[in-house]
Amino acid sequence: MTEPISDKNFIQHELIGLQVTIIDTPCESLRNISGQIVDETMNTFEIEYLTNETLKTIIVPKHLTTFRFALPSTNTSQQPTTVEVDGSLLTKRPEDRIKKLSKIVQKMIGKIGDINGKCTKIKD
Repeated sequence: MTEPISDKNFIQHELIGLQVTIIDTPCESLRNISGQIVDETMNTFEIEYLTNETLKTIIVPKHLTTFRFALPSTNTSQQPTTVEVDGSLLTKRPEDRIKKLSKIVQKMIGKIGDINGKCTKIKD
């Protein structure tokens, strides 16, 4: 069973459906656009957003773009957790990103510890 999405494991999860804001990009007209990811390829996100009461869709390159993702909370009274990510870290096919990172995480179990929110290597 897959763990609920969190700031520590969200790269291993499906990103389609998440709320996202474009924080930084060379294309100034795309900055600060917020919407929902409706599709993903190896190099792009397709984001649906509302402007002037009109629903629009844009395709944004992952490379050279910084995104802020709002992760859904399991507790409805809490604000969503947000995570900022350099899009170049996400430039993999979605299915490969999920599979590959899941395998890497499985290999690291027992070798990595989370101490005060910081990932540290545990000495053998």
